[in-house]
Amino acid sequence: MALVALTKGRLWIHQCKVIAPKLYMKKVKGMINLITESTTTLINSWSNRIEAGGGVADIKIDNHMRSFSGDVISRACFGSNYSKGVEIFKKLRNLQEAMSKKIFLTGVPGMRHLPTKSNREAWALAKEANTLILQVVKERQAAGYEKDVFQMILEGARNTDLSPEATDRFIVDNCKNIYLAGYETTIKNGKNVSEHRSFRFSEAGFLITK
Repeated sequence: MALVALTKGRLWIHQCKVIAPKLYMKKVKGMINLITESTTTLINSWSNRIEAGGGVADIKIDNHMRSFSGDVISRACFGSNYSKGVEIFKKLRNLQEAMSKKIFLTGVPGMRHLPTKSNREAWALAKEANTLILQVVKERQAAGYEKDVFQMILEGARNTDLSPEATDRFIVDNCKNIYLAGYETTIKNGKNVSEHRSFRFSEAGFLITK
C-alpha cells in the first residue's frame, strides 16, 4: 500500500492537467486570504502559549508547521467541507507515521500483505481516510458547485472513461497526493528553519531559537 499514488500513462498526464493549473503562482496568490486565516490561527495559538507562560514558551515549530500545512490545504482543497478536510489530514498524517514504523520490513517479500499489527493499523487508517474523502464527494454532489481544488478533482474525474470504482480511486488518490506532498514540503522547510540558530518573525514580535 503506497501513500502516494503511482499513476502511469495517460491517466498520469490527465492527473497533471487537472491539478497543475491550480498550483500556478497566479492561483496561489488568490489563496492569500485563506492562508492568512490559517496563519492568524497559528500566531494566536503561539501568543496564547507565550502569555500563559509569563512571556516565555518552548514551541516545537515543526509540529505546528505541519498542522499549519494541513489547515491551509484543507481550506484550499475542501472549501465549505473544511472540517472534513482537517479530519482527512489527521488520518493521513497518522497513516504516514504508521507506515514509517514498518519501513525496515519493506524489503521482505510479501510482508506488506501479512496481517501484522502495523499492517492492520495502516489498513484501517487508509480505509478511514478513503471513506471520509468519498463522504465529501457525496456531500459536494448534493450541495452543488464550489470553486476549489476538490471541485477541479471531481470535474477531472468526470472527464475520463474510468469505471465508477476507478473514478473513486482517482479522486481519493489525488486528495492524498495533495495532502502528503504539502506535508512533506512543510517538513523540509521546518528542518531548514531548525538548522539556523535563530529565525525571527519581526512583524509578529517572535524570536524562535533552535
